[in-house]
This record gives sequence, structure tokens and C-alpha cells, in this order.
Amino acid sequence: MKPYERHLKPRDMEILDFVHRYRLGTEDMLAERVFTAKDSKRNIRRVLRRLEQRRLLRRERWDRGYWYYTPTPRSCRLLGLPPQTPEPLSEQSLPTVLAVAYYCIRHGEQRLTAKEFAELYPSLWQPGVRSSSYVLVDTPDGLKLELLLVDRGGAARRIRSRVRRVIKQRSRLPDFVTLMEIERFRVNVLTGSDEQRDRIHRQVQKESFAPVEVVSTVVAELAEILLLRK
Repeated sequence: MKPYERHLKPRDMEILDFVHRYRLGTEDMLAERVFTAKDSKRNIRRVLRRLEQRRLLRRERWDRGYWYYTPTPRSCRLLGLPPQTPEPLSEQSLPTVLAVAYYCIRHGEQRLTAKEFAELYPSLWQPGVRSSSYVLVDTPDGLKLELLLVDRGGAARRIRSRVRRVIKQRSRLPDFVTLMEIERFRVNVLTGSDEQRDRIHRQVQKESFAPVEVVSTVVAELAEILLLRK
């Protein structure tokens, strides 16, 4: 056993799994998903600092004092994954990653990693098509595979073309076509405000994507991180 592996608690492994699954973790996210209401901010920071000191987490800063944690080769190895240094999050990718993580926390969902998706649904996976933004959601109409698209604050009309493109890409696979036909696939656009969600809804209504359902969900934290970027 390596020194950094000693005395790790189940909660430590939950933290590492979360940060790997969502590509990052903030104190607020981990407070909601891993810790309990009895844990103070001081205690949460102490635990994260200990994992950082063992080089199981890397603390990153992005503009105006916004801090988050990312995986390391050591934490990947502990999780039984190839030890690698994840690609740095850019100004474009950070809002997307944050929006997906906060959406899953708020709605009790769990993002499927690209590896999990390929192993669970090999007939729905294809090279060159992004497969790291799926969740399985329990709806009144039954279980659905949901693809998350993140609106980064551009013109709402662009969302319509993005939805059209992701559906077209997946229509090349017979099993994906079947999933669409039985109404078990939907697209969820994550956006930062009610006003933008309404604009997206109006744009999406201009074109029929049936039998694929297209919905939109507000993630307030997305608006906050986009404001920091300006």
C-alpha cells in the first residue's frame, strides 16, 4: 500500500469518485453530495486539504478567486482507472462541466462517464460522437436516456441547430433510432435563467424534433459562472 492510500475513509473515496465523474468538484458541490449538514465548512476544507496534500486532488483557480478541485493520476489509480492527468478546463469547457455537475446534484441524477456509457450501451456508442453527457432519468413516461446540452449564453437560435445536429449524429445507429421511436431518448438544454429558457423554448418550437423530446432546465450557477467570464 502506498503512503497516500493509508487511512482513506469511504467518504474520501466518494469525494474522489465525484471529482472524477464530473471532472471537478467545488466545496459547495461536495457539501451537498458527499458531506452532511453536520459538517462545517471548516471540516469540509480540512478534508479536501488533506486529499490535496496527498496529491489525490489538485486545487485550481479560475478568475476572481473561483476555486475548484480536479482529479490527479494518483486518484485515477485509486479508482482503478489509467493514471493520467486530465486536460485542463478552459474558459469554454468550465461552464459546461459546472452546469452538468450542478444539474445532477439538484435533480438527484448521476452523469455516466464516457467509459460507463460505452460499456453499458455499446450499440449506442460510436467513435467521434460525444458520450460523456448522458444521464438516465426516471420520468412519468418511464426511464429515458437524456443527453445534456449546455447553453453558454449565446443566441437562443443556435440551440435549435445544435439539437438538430446531435439527433442527426445519433440517427446513424439503428438501436439509437429505435430508442428515439419508442420515445426513450430526450435532449435537455441547461441554461442560466428563466428568460433564456423561454427564448430557447420558442426557438425549439419552430421545428419539430418528434419523436425526440426536447426540454430545458435552469441551472442558476451557470449564469453566475458566465458572469465571472465577462
